[in-house]
Amino acid sequence: GDSADNSLSAAPEADNVHLAEGLRLVEIDLEREMFRTLHAHNCGRFGAKLIFTRDDPDHGFGMIDYMTCTGCLSHWVYKTYHEGKSEVVAGGRKYSRRDAPTMNMAVVEAFTDTGIWPTALYKAFAKCGCNEPALKCCKQMEWKDRSAVLKTGSECIAANRKEAVAASVEQIEFDDHDGHHSASVLTIAQDGTGPKRFYLCRCTGTGHMQVALCKETGQIIAIRCDQTSCVNCSRAWGKAVSEAKEKGVEISPGSVCVEHDGMCYATSVNSPSVAEEYAAEEIGKDLLTTPDGKVRSDDTAIFIGKGVSDGDSEGVKRASKAQENIIGESATAWQSFFQDWSHVKKNIGKVLFEAAKQLGYGGKRVGLTAQRIKAIEHDIEDCVRRYKGR
Repeated sequence: GDSADNSLSAAPEADNVHLAEGLRLVEIDLEREMFRTLHAHNCGRFGAKLIFTRDDPDHGFGMIDYMTCTGCLSHWVYKTYHEGKSEVVAGGRKYSRRDAPTMNMAVVEAFTDTGIWPTALYKAFAKCGCNEPALKCCKQMEWKDRSAVLKTGSECIAANRKEAVAASVEQIEFDDHDGHHSASVLTIAQDGTGPKRFYLCRCTGTGHMQVALCKETGQIIAIRCDQTSCVNCSRAWGKAVSEAKEKGVEISPGSVCVEHDGMCYATSVNSPSVAEEYAAEEIGKDLLTTPDGKVRSDDTAIFIGKGVSDGDSEGVKRASKAQENIIGESATAWQSFFQDWSHVKKNIGKVLFEAAKQLGYGGKRVGLTAQRIKAIEHDIEDCVRRYKGR
C-alpha cells in the first residue's frame, strides 16, 4: 500500500500576515472537527475518517490527543502545550519531578501577581468547565512563584546595598567582640503602610510593609513585610474548638497551644497601626548585622546618618537607636532626623483644615476653603523648592 505521511499539509504563510501568538482558550470539539476536515482533504481515500482514539487531559490547562486515520492507518500525537522544567523546586522536594506544561506556570503566576489565590483560580476555571491543574498543583506553582520573587528580590536588595555603599563618602568605624568594623554613612528614608487605610491614616488589616530608600542612589535597600494572621493557624484553631465542643469543654484563645503542619504565615504580633516602629527597628538592625547577629562586611554594612521620616511616627528614630545599641554612644554624633517634604506639606494642610474647622476660620468668602488651603500649600512648596540648597 501507499506509505503513510504523518504530517498535515499547510498553505505557505504570507510575509505580511500577522499570526496570533501566546495562550488562547479553545473549544475542543471545534478543534477536533478542524483536524478531521484538514485530514480528509490531505488523505483523499474514500471513506477515510480521522478517529480520536483517546486523550490525556491530565496536564493542567494543556492536553494530549491521539489520532488515527482509518484510510492510511497513520497515527498522530497532538500536544497543546510546550514543556519546561522550573528552576525553582516545590516545597519539600529536592528537584523538579519532570517537564511540565509551561502554560500552567504562566497562568498561575499571572493570577498570583494580580492577587488571586490558587483556590479562587481553581474554582473559577472549574465553574466555566475549563480543564485545569489539580488544586494541590496550583498551590505548589504558587509557592514556586512566591519563592522566585523572594529570591530575586533578595538578590536585588543585596546589589542595591553594595551600590549604596560604593556611593557613600563617609565611614563610621567601631569595634566589637569580633574585631574592627566600618559602615557607610548614608541618608535613609523610611515609610510603612498597611493593606487597609482610612481617614486620618488609620491602618487596619492583618499585614504591614516597611520600605527603606537610599537617597544617594534612589534605590530600595530594605523591605520588611509582617503578617499577623495565618490561614493554617485559623484552621487548626477551628479544629481545636470543634473537638472541645464534642468533649463539652470550653476553651479561649491562648488557653491551648495550636500547632499545625505546613508553613506558618504569621510573622508578627504587631497590628499595622503600631507595626511601623517595630519594623523600622528591625530594618535598622538588618542594615548593620546579619540574621545571626554578626556585623556585616564593610561592603554591605550601612549606617543611618540622616534619617528621613513621615513625621507621624518614631520609626526612623527607633531604627537609629537600634544601630546605636550595636555601635555605641559614638553613633549619636553622626545621627540627625528630618521630615520628607511631601509629609511636611500634608501636615501643613492638615493643620489648616483643623484650624478652619475648630477656630471658625471657615467660610466661602473670607475663610480657609479647601481651594485656599491648597493654594497656601503650593506657595510654601514653591518657596522651599526655590531656596533649596541655599
